Amino acid sequence: LNMVSPEEEAGILSKLFWVWVGPLLTLGYKGGLNPNTFWDLPARLQSSVLSERFQTTPNTGPLSTTLRKAFGRTMVLAGLLKLMDDICVVTGPLVLQRLIQYLGDPAAPVWEGCVYVAFMFALPTIRTLCINQYFYITTRTGMQCRVTLMEAIYRKALSVHNAVTTDADFNTGKVINMMSTDTQKIETLLQKLHQIWSAPLQLLSMMVLLLRILGWPVIVGCLLYVLAVPLMKQAIGAVAKATALKAAQADTRIKTFNELFQSVQVVKFMVWERQFQDRIDAARTDELGCLKRLHFFRCIFFFLMSVTPSLVATLTFVIYSLAGNALTTDVLFPTMYSALI
Repeated sequence: LNMVSPEEEAGILSKLFWVWVGPLLTLGYKGGLNPNTFWDLPARLQSSVLSERFQTTPNTGPLSTTLRKAFGRTMVLAGLLKLMDDICVVTGPLVLQRLIQYLGDPAAPVWEGCVYVAFMFALPTIRTLCINQYFYITTRTGMQCRVTLMEAIYRKALSVHNAVTTDADFNTGKVINMMSTDTQKIETLLQKLHQIWSAPLQLLSMMVLLLRILGWPVIVGCLLYVLAVPLMKQAIGAVAKATALKAAQADTRIKTFNELFQSVQVVKFMVWERQFQDRIDAARTDELGCLKRLHFFRCIFFFLMSVTPSLVATLTFVIYSLAGNALTTDVLFPTMYSALI
């Protein structure tokens, strides 16, 4: 493989359909991957270039402002792709309903059916292309921010005054935690940032769409969502508390390790290995307990997120039928299509 990344020379279609990554996937399928077969990072993704961009960005406010100035353009592009994906999500059920109605009308012209079929093919295709590019851009931007902040924290730690290093709140474990855990949180935030506006937009659009198709029974089904909100809120709160507790336990473990490494000669001289091992094992046990609790509450939250839409759809269809309405194909399939996407 050429060590220069083919993404640098790839055209629009190659980037859109991920043709440029094909040779690497083929080589991996054949089992020939090794450190010498991977491409070099493009210059714009190297830590030195990212650090220079971050340092030359005018710092006139909080960290979020500096990051927005340095990496905001790519996030705007990702937002446009997410908006296109949301438009395809909302438009799909409408086209499906019109297609079903067309099939039930013998007098409808043939060209109209061809248009609906073309839209049914184009909308999922456009959505797939947009959402994949969206995830790629947000993931890449998140990693760029994380690498930039790790380098900035490391540079700052090397340049602080000696008086600061003697402070009880400043220790190696805290710096390592900032470089690993805190930067990871910012990376994850950037990957989910557009959900702040996209999720309410999708919810509102789907509500209007379902009201247009099913009518007032949708409101009864949405009441179940309202009843599920307190449960989800409790689950999210439990996840947040478990995450904070796990971070505190991780700080305790790292602090114990640092204490051991910094005074290893004294520990060996006083034969305190067993005492430190017990402290480290206890810290690890507490951290694993917090991790187990964190994943337990996460499972509850994801369970509620997965089950609630199915219950809402079932309740809505039951109320719609009890109200004397017929579940015809032009009502059932667009509604189910909306729920599935």
